[in-house]
Amino acid sequence: MDQRTLDVLEFHRIKEILSTYASSSLGKSLALLIQPSTDIHQIEIWQRQVTELKRLMGDRAIPLGGIRDIRPHLESIKDPVAVMGCEALLNVHSTLQAARIIKGYLSDLGDNYPNLSSLGNKISVFKDIEDIIYASIDLQGVIKDNATPKLHGIRREIEVKRARIKSKLHSLMRSSHLSQYLQDSTVTIRNDRSVILIKARFRDKVPGIVRDQSDSGESVFIEPEAITGAGDELHQLIQEEKQEMFRILQEITSKIRNKLDDILKTLKMLSIVDLIFAKVCFSRDFNMTKPTLNQDSVIDIKKARHPLLMFERGWGRHSVEIGKQNKELDPNSVVPIDIRLGEDFDTLIITGPNTGGKTVSLKTVGILSLMAQAGLHIPVSPGSRVAVFRDVFADIGDEQSIQQNLSTFSAHLTQIVRILRNVDHQILVLLDELGTGTDPQEGAALGIAIIEFLHEKDARTIATTHLSALKTYAHAHPRIENASVEFDMETLQPTYRLFIGTFGSSNALAIASRLGLPDRVFSKATELLQREDARVEDLINALQQVKAKLENERAETSIAKEESLKMKNHYEIMIQSLKEREEKLASSVAVEVEEQHEEKFEPIPIIFESLKQGDTVRIRSLNKIGQVVRKVSEKKIIIRTDVMKVEVRSEDLEGV
Repeated sequence: MDQRTLDVLEFHRIKEILSTYASSSLGKSLALLIQPSTDIHQIEIWQRQVTELKRLMGDRAIPLGGIRDIRPHLESIKDPVAVMGCEALLNVHSTLQAARIIKGYLSDLGDNYPNLSSLGNKISVFKDIEDIIYASIDLQGVIKDNATPKLHGIRREIEVKRARIKSKLHSLMRSSHLSQYLQDSTVTIRNDRSVILIKARFRDKVPGIVRDQSDSGESVFIEPEAITGAGDELHQLIQEEKQEMFRILQEITSKIRNKLDDILKTLKMLSIVDLIFAKVCFSRDFNMTKPTLNQDSVIDIKKARHPLLMFERGWGRHSVEIGKQNKELDPNSVVPIDIRLGEDFDTLIITGPNTGGKTVSLKTVGILSLMAQAGLHIPVSPGSRVAVFRDVFADIGDEQSIQQNLSTFSAHLTQIVRILRNVDHQILVLLDELGTGTDPQEGAALGIAIIEFLHEKDARTIATTHLSALKTYAHAHPRIENASVEFDMETLQPTYRLFIGTFGSSNALAIASRLGLPDRVFSKATELLQREDARVEDLINALQQVKAKLENERAETSIAKEESLKMKNHYEIMIQSLKEREEKLASSVAVEVEEQHEEKFEPIPIIFESLKQGDTVRIRSLNKIGQVVRKVSEKKIIIRTDVMKVEVRSEDLEGV
């Protein structure tokens, strides 16, 4: 996907917003790395994963707690002599435990959530590593006494030895000979040695080894000669303890190293699950939905909003809690647009005033296409369709380069040339202010030539412009369509609504007047505006108003049609119910009449000429009893039974 287009459409900002919803640093990192794909099958899987988890989280939360980014720890032990510390192992334990819980959560979902179940099946369980870490290290990151029998024995000896040394030192400090030299009556530890604090000037009065001195130099820490032997034994035990702890850490590290590749794969799956979780949060918080994908270069999006505009208007800032919508937000704070491309036309020319929403419409189509192809839901109505394009090219905004000393026109043209060299079918091209920055006639000619070239290449193109020649050109070509952003002539304010099928006026004079242009200047500009141009502008405005009216009427008709369909369905259900009741009643009556006939009636021949209205007869083929209503012809008679009127031939009748 074209990197410059990603930058121009600010796809990086979408990724930044998405990353804030991830629950772990793994998910955040992955969210910042996502890119649009051109593989419709992969995109469909991504979209379904989000849809499934979104539906699932309506009933229960997904347990994502405990995931840590242990990649640096795992990377470090690729060195065969490296050993993980206690804190790193606790992070590994937490992550592997979370993986086991998430696997159980996803693997039990079954056929109702096939894409999530598939992810769960790719997560491995490392219960043996979990168990050995849990058995060896406590929550404070200290190796447990009972991690091994040997460690337990060493630590008991250390405790006994320390207690004896401490008791001996207290006895020495209470002696009259030693107490007079003490700086402090506390036993302290220096370099794993039990020592007492002696005033420096009495250093020679106390036999023993100086292990340390105070910062001021006025005191020294001495291990008295009387406990030196015991101190050596304690030191040896401490070294044995360290060796055993290192061996324990080495053993656990070795187990992890042996399954390093599988753990890394599971870590990747966890990051994917967290990314899907972030996508669901993003989708819910911004009222998004899954689009329908196609490879036919067809776009048909309803009530589309630009997500970055939504974010700037407050969406997503006040609540990231799953399922909690920002009720204080006005859903219409960002005006939705309907836009289509690729079915009845391949190129759309959008016209209208500045600040009216032309560029926003252009960017909305572009960013939603990129989001959909990156596996994200998009802020549109359900049923909206988006194409999977092989690439998206955009030339939007003022691309003037001071370093290259290019004019605005040259900068735009440089980018367009680059686009034309790479364009082909299944490509979306977005061009802002096509043909501007130079002489209007030359700009229009160049713009038309560019549109024709893109059209011949079977690209899908949306362009904005102020040039009337491009409006006229679009009107004359069947696969090229005009569109306009609405401008309220009464308030002289844009409504930001987009109408397809009409071209818009720039309304430059009206806007200039609203912005305070002096009356004299305004009058002169109006006078200079050619009569034909003025007539065209008036016609455009009139058409725009008619279009708006038709759109409103179409919306009302759509609502009425929907209500009519509801009523039609309701009555069809009622009719079907009545038919079922009628058939059931007819069957019941037939059985009852048959029983009565067998008991009470005997068949007798009839004389057609003698039959008259009200006579009781039996219809042989239906085995039903009825009364004569009237004769239709010499051979046909209308008979009324208990449930219906039927026309039968006279030879099918007998008297009763």
